[in-house]
Amino acid sequence: MTVTTFERGPVGDEPGRPKGHSLDVGRAVGGAALILTLGNLSGSVLGFIRQAVIGAAFGANHRTDAFYAASIVPQMFYDLTIGAAISAALIPTFTEIVERDGRDALWRLLGNVLAIAWLVLLAVVVALLLVARPFVSLLVIGVQPSARGVEESLIVELVRLLVPTLFFLGTSAIFLSTLYSLRRFAVPAFAPGLYHLGIIAGALGLARSFGIVALPIGALAGSAAQAVVQAGAVLRLRPTMRIRPTLTPEVRRILRLYLPVAAGLIVSIVGQIIDVQFKLHLRAGGLVAMQFATTYTQFPIGIAVAALSFAVLPTLSSHAAFHRPQEFKKTLALGIRFVLFLTLPAAAGYIALGSPIIALLNQHGQFHASDTQHAATALAGYAIQIPFVGVDQLLIFAFYARRNTVTPMLVGVLGVCVYVVSAFILLPRLQILGLALANTLQNSLHALILLVILVGAIGGLGARDILPSVGRSLAATAVMWIAAWGALSGVGGVLTTHNGPAFRLVDVALPMCAAVIAYLGSHAVLRSQELNLLVSLLRERGPALRKR
Repeated sequence: MTVTTFERGPVGDEPGRPKGHSLDVGRAVGGAALILTLGNLSGSVLGFIRQAVIGAAFGANHRTDAFYAASIVPQMFYDLTIGAAISAALIPTFTEIVERDGRDALWRLLGNVLAIAWLVLLAVVVALLLVARPFVSLLVIGVQPSARGVEESLIVELVRLLVPTLFFLGTSAIFLSTLYSLRRFAVPAFAPGLYHLGIIAGALGLARSFGIVALPIGALAGSAAQAVVQAGAVLRLRPTMRIRPTLTPEVRRILRLYLPVAAGLIVSIVGQIIDVQFKLHLRAGGLVAMQFATTYTQFPIGIAVAALSFAVLPTLSSHAAFHRPQEFKKTLALGIRFVLFLTLPAAAGYIALGSPIIALLNQHGQFHASDTQHAATALAGYAIQIPFVGVDQLLIFAFYARRNTVTPMLVGVLGVCVYVVSAFILLPRLQILGLALANTLQNSLHALILLVILVGAIGGLGARDILPSVGRSLAATAVMWIAAWGALSGVGGVLTTHNGPAFRLVDVALPMCAAVIAYLGSHAVLRSQELNLLVSLLRERGPALRKR
């Protein structure tokens, strides 16, 4: 395993950057992250609506379990073919090329990458269409034969309908990487919401005619729309490119960076197949409950952590490429502080309010109170990992920015082994909570191991700044949790005999308001730098965002 080391060099020695110029890290990263956060927030809201619509229309049963199991198949191969390449290879390489050689060089590289990616994606789509049945048989091999007859044939049908989304999502990912490398964040931040809109439209408009098949039809339409919108954003920049599959030195570099990630993902796919088998051993609707809990867990990660990470990655890549180690560490440390500032209260909030939140948003139509309780149990197990996943995302991007894709891959392989062993032990004892806790253990260890390795490679990240920041966030989170629990207990005592939507809204809104006031108020009393910077960014970026 090789870990890249920095060469010490003066700040500002890259082309076009004056000597002595210092980057205002907080505002540069924070402004981009704010745009991405708003885009991810809209996508997450649409994701919740999609989830609620699916739950109300179809419930939590074998049909919806089949849809979510089928959805895992194209997701596996999306990650393997293009998804992980976004942060591991495409954004770092695209950023370096455009900053070093200009846009014309980027357009030439983009044409080569598109041609090769389209050939690979088409080949994968055709192959999956041909082997859908044996692959699904492998996916459900551990399920009881009495249940497999209906589930397996339905999953095969849904997989064949979902697989073509791979081509559109892969194309979209390449255009997203291009726009991020050019620091154009608005379109790629909001475009993924079209995928959710497609599934929502399919569920609402086609469910009566097509049943559960309406969902993959909507997914296909939504993925195509997502690709078209991002392609349009790139074409508006008038790129001069020829789409041809040429293995230029830059393409070879992307492949070298991505191959270790792909190797790790093959192990991850094996882990996902085993994971599906674990989940299908739960009662009917168990896979749906875990998927719903996963969506809630990903909400704070999606709107804040992923946005911040993708905003940080081009900056980290630039610092690494032009040998600015101190600014690299300063950017990363600021990102970690912000991640914990945003994710610690999210984890505590879900533990305190998970059940009433799910009841409010999902307990409608065919989704019943028992389904709510099932999903809330999984959410309690998942929530603990949210801060660790947030830090882990930043650390992975830091390795990728330094052209090191091997270390995260090796640690990821170890994580898959940890999950399989933990799930095997915990599932018989704790059922759905055991699977959630096994996943939490996997992701938390991944973050801790990467942090130790990175600090060993580049030195400390500034404990004098990070530790007081973490202390403030932990203290504010403790105050917030007490406020939320107290408010929920008080409201629950009044509303225990009622179960209507209005009462459910009060059951969530009052404790949540108390939690937000307590958390922000505690940070204000503690004079938190993160809160001050966030307020400053909102004031500065608000007028600009209204003009967009």
